[in-house]
Amino acid sequence: VPDEDEDDVVIDPFANARTIRFTFYGSSYSAKEGMTWADYVNSDYNSGFFISNGYVKYMITGLDSAYVYDSIIPVRDTDIIMDTYSYDWSFSI
Repeated sequence: VPDEDEDDVVIDPFANARTIRFTFYGSSYSAKEGMTWADYVNSDYNSGFFISNGYVKYMITGLDSAYVYDSIIPVRDTDIIMDTYSYDWSFSI
């Protein structure tokens, strides 16, 4: 049996975190407690509609997207997702 290279071992930092729920535009989504939006965008929880370029956006169609908002503030990919929170959207920052 070959030795496992420690660099190849992937540790899930959210393996023991509880699952949380948040709402965006009337739809409910799941994430792990402590996830940033960048973590979420790159996770299996993301259905592919949430994207990030510093700010978090939701793909409405192939070409149109809306910014995710925390009340009146656009959500950054470094922000932690809030449990039971209802996020809003806007086409501009």
